[in-house]
Amino acid sequence: MKLDYANDGILSEYLESSKKDLYAYYQAHYANKHTALAQVSTPQTAPATSTGALIHSPQKNFTARFQRKTTTIINELDEYFKLPPEDFETCSPVHWWMGRRAQFPNLFWFARDLLCIPGSAVAVERIFSGGRDTISLRRASLRPETIKILMLVKKKLHLVRTQSTAALRK
Repeated sequence: MKLDYANDGILSEYLESSKKDLYAYYQAHYANKHTALAQVSTPQTAPATSTGALIHSPQKNFTARFQRKTTTIINELDEYFKLPPEDFETCSPVHWWMGRRAQFPNLFWFARDLLCIPGSAVAVERIFSGGRDTISLRRASLRPETIKILMLVKKKLHLVRTQSTAALRK
């Protein structure tokens, strides 16, 4: 995007401002919150006998000294921005993030939250219209749980009707 906005100072400045806002939001809400902690094995001692002597050597985990201890915190956003761009036509964002969730555990949760937002308002408008049909003036005193159940049943019936119509056309 920097190359696209190189000749436009206002848009280039807006891009940099948006990037700073993204970093701030990521740091405040996602950074180091979902990182899988490395499980380090601790040496275990064997149970003592009645005489107090150990049955086996107290140092069972001889590979513990070879385990890498990472103290550097990797900024996942910087690592993500270093990746080459994917082909827009062939790449599925959901599958891409599922494949990278071990590499970017915090960014995965951030992307998951962003990708669940509908791409258009059509689906949301359709839900509100369905709610208006369910909650008429005569049914205005329905409890929220009842409204939820009615709307879910209505959607399920609509899906079954669509599937049965498609099956009959075959």
